[in-house]
Amino acid sequence: MEEQSLALFFFWLPGVAIVAGLILALLSKTGSVRRVAAMVTGASLLLVLSTPWTVPSSPSSAFGHFIGSVLGPCVLLGVGLHNVGFSGNVPVGRLSNNDRNAGIAMLVLGGGWLLAMHWGPLTPTYPSQVNGYWLVFWSTVVLVTPGVGAGLLVLVRTYGDERHAEQRMLGMLALTLLLVGLAGLTVDGPTLSSSAFADAMWLAAADVFGMVVGLGAAMVVLALVLVVYERQMTPPPVAQGPSEHDLERVTTILQSNLSGGESDRG
Repeated sequence: MEEQSLALFFFWLPGVAIVAGLILALLSKTGSVRRVAAMVTGASLLLVLSTPWTVPSSPSSAFGHFIGSVLGPCVLLGVGLHNVGFSGNVPVGRLSNNDRNAGIAMLVLGGGWLLAMHWGPLTPTYPSQVNGYWLVFWSTVVLVTPGVGAGLLVLVRTYGDERHAEQRMLGMLALTLLLVGLAGLTVDGPTLSSSAFADAMWLAAADVFGMVVGLGAAMVVLALVLVVYERQMTPPPVAQGPSEHDLERVTTILQSNLSGGESDRG
């Protein structure tokens, strides 16, 4: 019971506070509310990251260890993508070339960090084996991102105007991520074998397929509900046209306002 109480206060309640704080920080229009939400989110994130030390015997601590392991590379990749994206062909708020170079360096560093987690000495292990959350995360990223990059490439090629540099970048990104996935299926890491990664890829594919099917089913159900609702609605009443009396009154008012008075003729 004590272990469950500690997990509640150090993991579950801070997790709820993180979600609520992010929502308030993004949607609130009051500056003080946004600042308080940001402080609550930061403090709650620290509590979640501390779970490997505060509640080491709880299964929730593995997720806190996973968040702490991927936080660094994910921040580098996010800031790097922002700098590279907003230093290109954008109409307003364009960043400088120095920001672009810094973004490219962050992308290389963040990507290398993730690769070192697979084939290097930085593989997240908790307590003595590969963190299962990390394995799910990494296999899903390697599986999904090449398709996302290829889809963005098609969109930019179809709807973009003079976006050749962006097309080359997206093509290289999709190809690189595809090669990373193939390498993971054939090359063993120091703590992660290719067979274990292949099993995780199959599970990730099943998860992604289920999400796509569920999203499609939800969209179909929503469309059916809208169709049924609109068919059950009574048509709005049709307004009758103006009567002869109304037309005569409008004609009189127009004539009195457009014909002018004695001062206009004078």
